[in-house]
Amino acid sequence: MIVENFTQYQPRFRAWLRSLGVIEGSSVMLFEYMSWVSRKADEYMSIAGITFFNEGDHVNFTEWLLREADANEIQRARSV
Repeated sequence: MIVENFTQYQPRFRAWLRSLGVIEGSSVMLFEYMSWVSRKADEYMSIAGITFFNEGDHVNFTEWLLREADANEIQRARSV
């Protein structure tokens, strides 16, 4: 898949793209996103001490992913 207008994608997918430092025009493999979001869900559930997602957990998980993406961007910017 070729990444185009970031705003057209759902927040979790955008968080993945940002965590990788992907820019528009880049090519990505969707199965890699599915693997990443699954691993991140497991990580979040461990941190949050939950065994399944309720409606509120979905919102919190998405917000957590976006904060993680922010942290990755800041770290990448500092290392340049």
